[in-house]
Amino acid sequence: MSTSLTLAERIANALVSYVRYIAKTFWPQKLSVLYPHPGHWPGWQVAGSGLLLLLVCAFVVWEVGRRRYLAVGWFWFIGGLVPVIGLIQVGIQSMADRYTYIPSLGLLIAVAWGAEEAVRRWSSMRKVASVAAIVSVAACAGVTAHQLGFWHDSEALFTRAIDVTSDNYLAYNNLGFYLSGKGKLAEGKEFYKKSIAINPNYADALNNLGFALAGERNFGEAIPYYVTALRSNPNQAEIHNNFGNALSELGKLDEAIDQYRTALKLQPDHADAHNNLGIALAMQGKLGEAVEHFRAAIRAKPNYASAHSNLGNALAADHQIPQAILEYEESLRVNPNDPQAHNNLGNVLLQQGKTQEAIEQYTAALRLKGDNPEAHFNLGVALASIGKRAEAVEHFREVLRLNPANADARAQLRALSPGQ
Repeated sequence: MSTSLTLAERIANALVSYVRYIAKTFWPQKLSVLYPHPGHWPGWQVAGSGLLLLLVCAFVVWEVGRRRYLAVGWFWFIGGLVPVIGLIQVGIQSMADRYTYIPSLGLLIAVAWGAEEAVRRWSSMRKVASVAAIVSVAACAGVTAHQLGFWHDSEALFTRAIDVTSDNYLAYNNLGFYLSGKGKLAEGKEFYKKSIAINPNYADALNNLGFALAGERNFGEAIPYYVTALRSNPNQAEIHNNFGNALSELGKLDEAIDQYRTALKLQPDHADAHNNLGIALAMQGKLGEAVEHFRAAIRAKPNYASAHSNLGNALAADHQIPQAILEYEESLRVNPNDPQAHNNLGNVLLQQGKTQEAIEQYTAALRLKGDNPEAHFNLGVALASIGKRAEAVEHFREVLRLNPANADARAQLRALSPGQ
């Protein structure tokens, strides 16, 4: 519920919206999923709308003795919209097409009964009325088919909203979100910027632009957008979580942890925040606390592959190898295409002396991501341990091709090929 509009502003919007609803009922063009609230309507528009409504009310009351259907239809329309006309403002819309589903029946009652009366009074109009009825139904069907095209997907829906409304910052943001989800990050960012240009305090667009920049590893650029978003909406857990991720990537672990903890105060079952807090704590060596948060993430989202894998890492670091293996296996059950989980499972299997099984996991990791120097190095070590020196050499050489500064791989290569 919005409290940003005064009572006078809400009454003004109600008067204008009544007239706009009538117009769109009989001439349904430029329909939009959202009509942003302008905040203030021009005085002439408010006065004109109020006068029109007053005249219609006076007319139907005048005619109530002869044409009661007019009063029934009109006041059905007026009364049906009262709960949603904006006297109590909910959301950011000035009006919404969906609100007319029941109220518009009143207007159609007036039209239908009026047409029947006209035909009864002038029988010569019967054929004209029949043709008009058929044309009206056909026209409605055509307009409906046309309108359905705009609901094909989110791109079509919000592009249409932008085309037929003004300053629709929500539509710009949602279009950007859809395009970003399709991998069109540059286009998505431009739409976020357009949304913010209209409403500089719109937390969703600020958060989304920050997230897009973080996805490009521009963490320093992302942070000001998160800060502004939280200034506008400090109680949104997702923004705190994203802010924490950016801080963590910049090495500011204490600040990141504060953001994750704030997110969890706002939403205790936020699985991502638990998982991210666990990672940060593990990086500080606080394995016990990290394990608790990874388990909390899994309770909130049982098939959370990343949390299972991270829990496996923490347990392995705490020398709880059998439990770590179970977590890696569960992670791979949920997401068998995670190369890092395969690599980490290979590491703990190798620690248990299960070299052949470890080799299978490293091989799977490289099948999924062939340019992974860590997996190449680990596979080289495992192969060398069972005497497959030539194969091991090839993997250490691949490590050096990918990362020429890897001293460990160079040392392994010298040990296996002293003459090289």
